[in-house]
Amino acid sequence: MSVILSACRHTKQKAIARALKKKAEKKVLEKRMRQRKEAELQELEASVLDSFSKLWSFEIEGEYYQIVLYLAHDKDTVDIFCNEDEVIGVITNCTDEGGATFDFVIGNSYKARISCCRLPGRGLDYNLTIDGYRVPAVE
Repeated sequence: MSVILSACRHTKQKAIARALKKKAEKKVLEKRMRQRKEAELQELEASVLDSFSKLWSFEIEGEYYQIVLYLAHDKDTVDIFCNEDEVIGVITNCTDEGGATFDFVIGNSYKARISCCRLPGRGLDYNLTIDGYRVPAVE
C-alpha cells in the first residue's frame, strides 16, 4: 500500500512541475510579445516624428477645400495635397533667413501661397494665403 501512495505522490508532483513549467513558458512568451509590440510602437513613433504635416480647411464660393502640407524629413521633400490630390506645379522660393514660399493654384484660378518663416524660440511657422487672404490652420 505504501508503494501505491508514493507512486501517486510522484505522479502528482510531476503534474505540478509540468503545470508550473507550462505557466513559466507562457509568461516568457507573453513578455516577448509585449517587447515586440513595444518595439513596433517605438518604430512607428520614430517614423511619425520624422515627418510633419500642417492642415488648412476652408470654403470658397460654396466649394470646400482641404490643403495639407507634408514634410518628410528623411527624404527632405515637401508635398502639398489639395482635397487628397497632390498639387503639381508648385513654385518654391527659399530665403537666406531659413524661410520658404510655395506658390500654386487651386480651384479654377485661386492663387495659393504657403509661407514658412522662422520665429525666434518657436521654430518654423507655416501660413496659407489664398489670393492674399490668410487662412487659419486646423488645430
